[in-house]
Amino acid sequence: MSTQKQKNFNSAVALLVGTAVGAGIFGLPYAIQQAGFGIGIIELLVLGGILLLVNLAYGEIILRTPQKKQLIGYAELYLGKPGKYASLLALFLGIYGALIAYTIEVGTFLHALLAKNIGGTPMMYSLSFFTVMAIILFLGIKVVTGVEKIMVMLIFIVVAGILLLGIPHIDMSNFMGAHPEKAFIPFGVILFALAAGAAIPTMREVLDRDAKKLKKAIFVGSLIPFLLYLGFTVIVLGVTGPDTTESAVLGLGKYLGEYILFSGAIFGILAMTTSFVSLAFVLSDSYQRDLGLKKNTAKVFVLVLPLMMVLLKAFTFIQIIGIGGAILGGTEGIIVLMIHKRAKRLGKRQPEYSIQWPRLVSIGLVSIFILGIIYQIGAFTGLL
Repeated sequence: MSTQKQKNFNSAVALLVGTAVGAGIFGLPYAIQQAGFGIGIIELLVLGGILLLVNLAYGEIILRTPQKKQLIGYAELYLGKPGKYASLLALFLGIYGALIAYTIEVGTFLHALLAKNIGGTPMMYSLSFFTVMAIILFLGIKVVTGVEKIMVMLIFIVVAGILLLGIPHIDMSNFMGAHPEKAFIPFGVILFALAAGAAIPTMREVLDRDAKKLKKAIFVGSLIPFLLYLGFTVIVLGVTGPDTTESAVLGLGKYLGEYILFSGAIFGILAMTTSFVSLAFVLSDSYQRDLGLKKNTAKVFVLVLPLMMVLLKAFTFIQIIGIGGAILGGTEGIIVLMIHKRAKRLGKRQPEYSIQWPRLVSIGLVSIFILGIIYQIGAFTGLL
């Protein structure tokens, strides 16, 4: 592979890793601990494998379609208007969930860092953060290209520090116990943490004429976040056990010292700030492009719902990323599988790779997504 092709391949992998790795990592240990270490890790393995298949299917869809589109465009092309609006709904709900979760969690981190010196409540810090984000959105200040790569480097440094400091403090008894009745609790959180399909169309563009490498790039880019999350979860649960907090680094700080608390919180704030800005602009652009709203009206629509939910204190960080991950990841997974089936028949381009599996596998994957969505909605609304 030439130097330029290798650089393009590495950039494509970094895009997928950078899209996946973010705030979700902080909620994973707590969610998995609720179900029990063994059950939670099995669920992480299964869902990681499922999302790899979905990502590969999405890559094939892109390669079979001459036009450059995002998922909403592919859904409209292959599934018609119902597919388009189902994708839009999933996108809107998923992004709103992320914006609410980021606002709550950044407030928690800022409170942990600053409250000892200047006082204040988590709500005060959340509202301060939200105000800054609103100003950035209305001023049109977008995240600088390449910031995701920096965030990925930072989280690898933080996780490496946690691994080095945490291994001597692992208590094997913390891995014992199982709660099958809570097996679906990690479902949405895992999907939230691993979902990164939005990066795949851009990966195809980055690879340019070396599209045959897309399959390998998707595989490597899906594997890295999975291994990172697995290592982080094992260390956090091994050290903190039943004391694991919804914001993993806050609980770790009590065991491993202020360095972990400070570095983890700083990274979390930076990662969630860049993600908030990126997603807010995606949602604003979609309101303008797909629903025809004016620019400032679209931005108001982006901000009102998250602000209301934060002020109401209706839900926790874990609840929000759980429901957001289930709806966005689950619905997008189902839609990709449906598009994949039709693209094999209707696609106008010969793809560089093609994946096959029995129809029963597709039915099983869709069933898992549907069951997970139903559980998360039921738990979120108090019906389960």
